[in-house]
Amino acid sequence: MDVITAAFTALVFLAIAGLAASRGRTEPLAARFAVLCVVLFAYDALVLFATVSVRPEWIRDWLALANGAASMVTPVFYHYVVAFLGQRKQRWPSVVVCYLYFGANAVLCLRPSLYPHVGPFSDGAVWAALMLVGIAQFAASSVVLLFRHARRSAADERARAVLIIAAVAVAACGNAADLITITNIAMKLPPVGSWALVASALLIAAATLRIPAFARMSVLIALNVVAVAFAVAFGEIMLFRSLGGRTAALVIGSIVIAVAALAAGRYLLANFVEHRERLLTHATLGRMSEQMAHDLRNPLGIIKGHAQTLQIDLEQGKVLSPSALDPIIEHVDRMARTIDDYKRIGRVEPQLRETDVNDVVKDAINGGAFARKDLAANLPPCMIDVDLLTIAIENVLRNAREAVNGKGAIEVVTHRTDDAVEITIADDGPGMDPRTRERVFDDFFTTKATGSGLGLSFVRRVMEAHNGQVSLESTIGKGTRVTLQLPVTERDK
Repeated sequence: MDVITAAFTALVFLAIAGLAASRGRTEPLAARFAVLCVVLFAYDALVLFATVSVRPEWIRDWLALANGAASMVTPVFYHYVVAFLGQRKQRWPSVVVCYLYFGANAVLCLRPSLYPHVGPFSDGAVWAALMLVGIAQFAASSVVLLFRHARRSAADERARAVLIIAAVAVAACGNAADLITITNIAMKLPPVGSWALVASALLIAAATLRIPAFARMSVLIALNVVAVAFAVAFGEIMLFRSLGGRTAALVIGSIVIAVAALAAGRYLLANFVEHRERLLTHATLGRMSEQMAHDLRNPLGIIKGHAQTLQIDLEQGKVLSPSALDPIIEHVDRMARTIDDYKRIGRVEPQLRETDVNDVVKDAINGGAFARKDLAANLPPCMIDVDLLTIAIENVLRNAREAVNGKGAIEVVTHRTDDAVEITIADDGPGMDPRTRERVFDDFFTTKATGSGLGLSFVRRVMEAHNGQVSLESTIGKGTRVTLQLPVTERDK
């Protein structure tokens, strides 16, 4: 790899890493993608140092470190794919095996630096052959898993999966070409590995960050990020040329440059991130205000209507009955309860009393149309806050109604386990993709244009306040199931 290629690809990876890091709070995969780009940047930067080195032992050491970094690209890449699929728990053994296999290769790459009398394993055919075997296995596994995921996904999720399949294929083929050349098992192939990784990173960026991520970042900020990346690479080259073999000074200088780059990057992206967070907060407050206005407007309209009717009756000389003001009083009380509910949403301070869970579920359903209601008889009472639990169930039911959109069914079931009462609300709507499923209980996370992101996060807080649990299962195309688990009183266990 020549100096220009190494410098350019390092700049690209550092710039993409900075962009991905700025999206970490809104895109659950962005942080993992940023880590991948940092590893790729480290590889190209180390190759750059080796390329501009003048002493053979320096070239050997930098290449050993570079190939050690290259060894870790595949496990980080595979970990990203597993996270994209939402299968981190199911596939953690294979992720551990991947890290161990390539981690061992990375450690062996350092042998020439630690023991100069040992042959350069990092440049040898054995290392390349081991890399080829590992990349082939985990790339094939990734493609199969992504293909299965794409087949059962909706159009948008399928498109993202296809982009990542393409990224895996491009990266694997490009690096295989370089490794085959090192092993000397075939003719010498063009050195396309670095360019393949750049193309792969851009494909993953499109799938991970989505197009709006680029649209929200101004051209000036993007240019500044690229400028900082270029300054880092140029500074490292000049530092290496000037300090040469003084390893301690070189390390200290590199740390200073890295700290300065982080400070500059944070300064450049601070306004961008702060602006986006401010917009998110304002949007959330606006949606809460809109919902509160809606909840208060209805009883106010009813109160006004009754008041106008009473005014007309008085003008006509009619005698008012003692119950004439009851509707007004009723809806004033309703407004007071609504205000108290909004105050308690923020505090989530339960006022516990022994209650039949079925009664709370019936009040929350409030005559809604469901395919089936299966409320178990003789449930033991639970210590619950009726108002908070009612709001939590209503939030889940609202999500289910919006998911089916009048074209599906919703099922509400209660039953007892060994030491808890469970409320299960299931729908046969479109389901959720893996990343949405992982973040659905996070504060302010929403996929709806008019959502506040407070619904299911509030449900989680309510269940925690009751020493209970909430879980969610969802499959694209098959629907979603939310389970609320409440502990029963001690005497009923």
